[in-house]
Amino acid sequence: MHYDNVQALFCLILKNQIRTIDEGVETLIPDPDSQQKIFAVQYYCSTKYFCRQQQISEYYSWDGDASAKACSKCDNCVNCIKNNVQDLPDATDDIYELLEVTKSLTAQHPYVTPKDVVDVFTHSKTGDMESKGYLTSEAYKREYTRKVLVSKELAFQALHDLVVSGYVKQACTLKKQKERQMTCSTHIHGVRENAENFIGNKSWVYKAPRKQRRERR
Repeated sequence: MHYDNVQALFCLILKNQIRTIDEGVETLIPDPDSQQKIFAVQYYCSTKYFCRQQQISEYYSWDGDASAKACSKCDNCVNCIKNNVQDLPDATDDIYELLEVTKSLTAQHPYVTPKDVVDVFTHSKTGDMESKGYLTSEAYKREYTRKVLVSKELAFQALHDLVVSGYVKQACTLKKQKERQMTCSTHIHGVRENAENFIGNKSWVYKAPRKQRRERR
């Protein structure tokens, strides 16, 4: 299921939403707790190599609980075997940099999408980047060589990881015009206070096929 479809579905079924109607456009904004649930499900649907059983166990586990073993039966476990997947080195240094880029970019620009953050982090040069003024932003000018998060796909996964972990603040909004389909937009609006102090409390290990670098374990 596509990320936006997951968001739209959960925006419809979750309670405690803010609804507004302006000039025929209905806007739906789930409360923060509901949005975090949306992002957790979105993350679950996006992974390719992280065992489904381990993901569910990790989501409901308490601090100190033993980690569940990979089931070796789910689609992700099968993908690991089929694609000869390996663990990548710990990406903590890259995570720190991604967090700093996010903080700097959201401080300078009022509306930043996840794609914007990843494009700046990976130093992409596109017309969209130029029109938004990102190529001259302090975040873009940062000098850093990525060690593990070398692809955009992996950078997206890491950013989503930061969102689900509560270190990066993300929000989604659902809009519907008369007789039109609903559209779901997502934007990044900052980072958790002192988030950098908590990054080192967990490992940031990702998995990837041996000749590629992909996503988090």
